[in-house]
Amino acid sequence: MAANFDPVARWYRFLEMAAFGGALQRCRIALLDEVKTAERVLIVGEGNGRFLEALLQSNPVAKITVIDASQRMINLARERVNHSPRVTFVHASLLDAATAIPSVDLVVTDFFLDCFNESEMYLATKRLRGALENGGRWLWSDFAIPESGFMKLWSRTVVALLYDFFRLATGISARRLIDPHPRFTELKMNLIERRVLSKGLLASALYEVK
Repeated sequence: MAANFDPVARWYRFLEMAAFGGALQRCRIALLDEVKTAERVLIVGEGNGRFLEALLQSNPVAKITVIDASQRMINLARERVNHSPRVTFVHASLLDAATAIPSVDLVVTDFFLDCFNESEMYLATKRLRGALENGGRWLWSDFAIPESGFMKLWSRTVVALLYDFFRLATGISARRLIDPHPRFTELKMNLIERRVLSKGLLASALYEVK
């Protein structure tokens, strides 16, 4: 059964702020300055539109397609950006073969790939890589697990609790956090820049097609 974020859409920002304050949003926009020149953007799993709003404010020319499987999240995002004519919303699952994926010069996945099990993540990244033209970039932000120290144990605990909650609340298939960076390498993408936040619990990275 596909994940359904409709039940948590109205409360998502409250839950995020209660658990992490502004840390997740800081992670989403950590590398925003690096993508100001993108002209055609695909955002998948945008949620309630907080990154979308920031991108529209920083980039005056981009035409943006948002694909999200939650209609309620789309409604919130559309209202947040005042029904901007520069944004096209598509209510669909990325994993559905019938979902059309436009060709773009920037793909954005913020706290999205962590919802998938390994086989789904493989398919999702394959489809998104196919949308990128030569020189295209991919902006990724998500939870991370530090390699050692107290924060490794703390991060594992936090992430495990999040998976327990979202599996129950939304039906996501993932049971653990999968590091997507080896997959980006397989897809022939170079790491341009990486930022680590919240002592390693969060990270944002920008990749470019080789």
